[in-house]
Amino acid sequence: ETSFITSDIIADKFYIKNIFIVCDKVYNLKFILFNIDIDIVPDREFSALISSIISIAIENAISHEKMVSFKMEEVEMEKTAEILNRFVKTNIEFPDVNCYAISYPAKNTGGDYITIKKIAENKYLFCIADVCGKGYSAAILTVVLSVFMSATNDTEDLVERVSTINTFLLSKNMNDRFITAIFGILDLNSNQLSYISCGHDPAVIMHENDVTYITTDYLPLGIFEEEYKITTIDVKNNSTIFLYTDGLIEYATLEEIIGHIKSLENQTSKEITNALYSNLVTDKLLQRDDFTCLIMKV
Repeated sequence: ETSFITSDIIADKFYIKNIFIVCDKVYNLKFILFNIDIDIVPDREFSALISSIISIAIENAISHEKMVSFKMEEVEMEKTAEILNRFVKTNIEFPDVNCYAISYPAKNTGGDYITIKKIAENKYLFCIADVCGKGYSAAILTVVLSVFMSATNDTEDLVERVSTINTFLLSKNMNDRFITAIFGILDLNSNQLSYISCGHDPAVIMHENDVTYITTDYLPLGIFEEEYKITTIDVKNNSTIFLYTDGLIEYATLEEIIGHIKSLENQTSKEITNALYSNLVTDKLLQRDDFTCLIMKV
């Protein structure tokens, strides 16, 4: 307990006339003060007061240390988010083709991934994916996708590409983490779309009054070893291809979104895509989920 000692003090090297022992029971600490120069001898009430003051001082110091640590972690997380986001583009546009893609995360980082790149004359490889979960853990898997999509050769063999990614994810035994995705190649020379859909929401092809849905054939990536096969369909001239992640369905039904796209059919893919985001996500600060979509006009 806190106590003040003035007698029976034995010190070989130093002159000590009193010892004030302050005991902090909250943090189980003892503070030893020597040669206190005071007018009165600290009684029990005074000692308890000093003990309480020191306890508050310790608590404030620990809170300050935690706050500093939290701020440092916050800065580090911001840097981490900045690095992760460099692997995922927020918008993609090709001057020579009428296509446009956006990906706006709901938090600092997101679990959506989208890419489209030219692999041959009038041939475009694309991928849209949604990682199970949100935040940093999901964003790390979008980086994995980004590396696989950019580091591998621009081969037209979708089966090899998808199988490689799935096998890699399975080797990491991530249990509750998986990825829904659509991989495809749009050939504007033949107006054919070849694709492999892995547990993803149905893509949409709109031509005049006709609507065709590209449904999934396989489980999401990272769940089970699959024998993938490519599906190829013809795409008529003046068609609009719409790919998206489930974040859009947080704001409207797929039928409502299709109707909105049809009402803007005379606009460019960029104008349509930006209009979707502006009209659906009215409060950007309260965005419910990652917002990712791709529109290609053939």
